[in-house]
Amino acid sequence: MQKKVEKKYPDAADADKLSLADQDVKDMIADCRKAAGIGTSSSDGWSRKDQLDFVNSCVNKAVEGGMEELDAQSYCDCMQDKLEKKYPNSGDPELLTLDMDSPAMKTMVNDCLLKD
Repeated sequence: MQKKVEKKYPDAADADKLSLADQDVKDMIADCRKAAGIGTSSSDGWSRKDQLDFVNSCVNKAVEGGMEELDAQSYCDCMQDKLEKKYPNSGDPELLTLDMDSPAMKTMVNDCLLKD
């Protein structure tokens, strides 16, 4: 990714203005993910590796935040399922720019936290 940014924006001041929400950045992310073979097929959905990577990362962060491991596993499985339904392609750059304070995300989080 760094090489792509440096090539497209040789002046560091221009690169400093970039946001993950910029289409240029989303395109570069998609290219990098494709080159790495991550989430390349929207028709196949998320690969098992994509699912496990998300859940494992989520569980680690939730446990670090004080959640019990079994609760974290249940919460993260739920979130992964909801995100996969909303973003069927795991390579969707919008996944990197999710606004955790948006009403839709708050609803997903609350649904998963309150899940029995």
